[in-house]
Amino acid sequence: MDSYMQVFGAVETADMQRGPNFCKAYKQYCYTSGRHEVLDMVSHVAHVGHNHPLIVSAGQVQLRQLSAGQGFYSQPLLDLVKTLHSLLPNSLKHQFVLNSGSEANDLALRMARTFTHGDDFIVFEGAYHGSMSHLLDLSTRAQDLLGMRRPPQTHVVHPPDLYWGPHSENDLHACDKYVAEVEKAIARICKRGCKLAALIYEPISVACGVVIPPPTYFKKVSELVHDAGGVIIADETGCGLGRAGEHYWTFQHFEVVPDIVTVGKSLGNGFPVGLAVTTKEITDSLGDHFSTFGGNPVAACIAKAVLDVVHGEMMLTSTRSVGKFLLGELCLICDRVECVGEVRGRGLCIGVVIVKDKKTRRPHPELAKDVVHRLLQKGFLVRRGGMQESVLLLTPPLCITQLDARQFTAALDDCLAESVAHFSSHGNSVAVPHPASPGTKDASVQSSATADSSIIFHACTESKLDQAVQDHSERIPNMDCDEDDSSSIDDEVHLDKKIKLS
Repeated sequence: MDSYMQVFGAVETADMQRGPNFCKAYKQYCYTSGRHEVLDMVSHVAHVGHNHPLIVSAGQVQLRQLSAGQGFYSQPLLDLVKTLHSLLPNSLKHQFVLNSGSEANDLALRMARTFTHGDDFIVFEGAYHGSMSHLLDLSTRAQDLLGMRRPPQTHVVHPPDLYWGPHSENDLHACDKYVAEVEKAIARICKRGCKLAALIYEPISVACGVVIPPPTYFKKVSELVHDAGGVIIADETGCGLGRAGEHYWTFQHFEVVPDIVTVGKSLGNGFPVGLAVTTKEITDSLGDHFSTFGGNPVAACIAKAVLDVVHGEMMLTSTRSVGKFLLGELCLICDRVECVGEVRGRGLCIGVVIVKDKKTRRPHPELAKDVVHRLLQKGFLVRRGGMQESVLLLTPPLCITQLDARQFTAALDDCLAESVAHFSSHGNSVAVPHPASPGTKDASVQSSATADSSIIFHACTESKLDQAVQDHSERIPNMDCDEDDSSSIDDEVHLDKKIKLS
C-alpha cells in the first residue's frame, strides 16, 4: 500500500486503503494471494460475474481473428447493434458504441448542446456522471471531494429522496415539491438569459445512496424539461442492463423514454466499452463523430456476449428473485435494529441506510465505515455512498444466489451488533439494537470482536473451486468455435484453477 500511495497519491478512500489485494476472481467471488475467498457485493462492473467463461472465451476467440476496426464495420459490431436494437424503445435506435461510460456521457452532453443550442444543465445533488472535465462540472460529489468550484451553467436540485431529503414520505405533496425544484431551476436559467440543454440523472440514483423517486416524478420533470426546450439524459451505468430486475433499462420502471440513454462498465463486464443511444433528430444535429477504439471488434464481441449471458441465464428473473429475498431479509433487520433507518432498492441495486437513531434520521458515517470493515473481516466486500457516506451500497454481480444473500444478511446482522457495541463502549452516541433472532451461520463465516483484528475470509479450498467451475460449465453451453480454440480455453481454465497464487 505504501508503494501504491507513492505512485497514485492519497486519493483513495479509507475503505479502499484497508481492503485486501485481490489477484483472482470468479463469478461473485474474489480471491487473495492466500486463496482466501470474499463475496463481492460491490462490483456492478462485473455485471454477470467475474471471469465468466462465455465472455472470456468470446474475447479470446475474437482477439485471434480481428482486434481493430478503424474505418470499417465489423461483424461483431453489427451483431451487437442488432441485439441492442431489439432491447431499446422504438424512438431510441441510433447508437454510438464507445470506450467507457464517461465517454458516453461526454458525447451525450455534446449532443444535448448541439440539439438544443443550450449550455445549462440540471443535476442532482450528490450525483456522479464521470471523470472527464465537462462531466466533473456536473458531478457534484466529485466537486466536493476535489474542492472544485461549481460552474454557473450547473444547476443543482435535490434528488427525490423521501427519507433524507427536505420533503419526506409523510408529506403528501413531496413529489410535486421535488418537481417544483426543477421548475425553479429552469426559471433561474431563463432569468440569466441562458437556455437549458438537459437534465441528466440516474433513474435509480446509486451515487446519491440508491434513491428511488416517486412513481410520477420523472414523467413530470420530463414535461418541464421538454417545454423548456431541453432534453432528458438517463445515465444507466450503475443501475441498467437488468440490475433492477424487471426490465433491461431502469427508466422503463417509470414509464418514461429519455432522449438520450448512456451505459458503461457493466456492458463490457469489466472490459472497456460504453454506449450512447439517442433519437434520429438528435443524431442528425450532432454532425460528425469519430472514435478510434469505440466499437472495436473485441469490445463489441464481449458486449454481445454479456447481453447473451443476461438473456441465456435468465438473469432478469434471478435478479428479481434473489433481490426480493435479499430485500426481505434486510427489511427484517431494519425492523429490529435501531441504527438501520431504511432499506431501499430494486432487484440487486440496494441501499442500507445507517443512522444514529430512527427518530432523528441523522446519518452515521463512522458506524457505516466500521460495519464495512467488519464485513470485510467476515468475507464480504461492501462499499459506502450517499449522504455523508452513510449508505451501504449493494450492487453485486447478477449471478449471486439466495444462499449468498442469506450468508450476507447473517454477517451484516452480526456486524451491526458488534459495531454498535463497540461505539457504545467508547462513549459514542448510537442506539443499541434489539437482540438478533437466534439462528445458525455457515461455519466458514467467522466473527471478529474489534476493528483492529486480523482480516478473516471464507476459506477457499481446491475442491470448492473445482466444483464451482464444474457446476458453471454444466449450466452454460459451449461456444461455437474451432477445436483448437475450445481446447486452449479449457486448458486455461484448468491452469487457472491449479496455479499457485503468490
